[in-house]
Amino acid sequence: MKHIIIATCLIAAGASFSGTVLADQQCGQITVKNITKESQSIYPAFIYKVDGKNIMGQRQTMNLPVGTHEIELKEMIDDQTVRRFRQLNGTSEAKTLTLNVSADKKYALASKFNRDAKSQIRTGQHWTPVVWKEYDKSCEFSWHDSKA
Repeated sequence: MKHIIIATCLIAAGASFSGTVLADQQCGQITVKNITKESQSIYPAFIYKVDGKNIMGQRQTMNLPVGTHEIELKEMIDDQTVRRFRQLNGTSEAKTLTLNVSADKKYALASKFNRDAKSQIRTGQHWTPVVWKEYDKSCEFSWHDSKA
């Protein structure tokens, strides 16, 4: 009898835990990994916040539930003037990209360097957060993703 009660408690605990596991929820994926296309003025960025939650330094790729998300990025443009500004002033200000995430899509996010606005680094006009590439990628939402 004691084993049945313990087993019942474990099953109940597993059922309540599985409520936080979003395995049935559709998702898409964002990434800032391995992105540089200097010929197109596309440079890396890093994910600073997603929907107001600080992500900085935690992940380069993450799954998000289908729907609209506010993704704050910081640029990592490899240009002498921009690098000098960051060295003197710390990182540049984060910019928000509103992204409508679709199921089973992967979005490569990046910094688009606005070379014509290079002299306006202080105001942040030297770059724009962009979806550089979008492609099909199956996505499964896991408990780990729900913690992001």
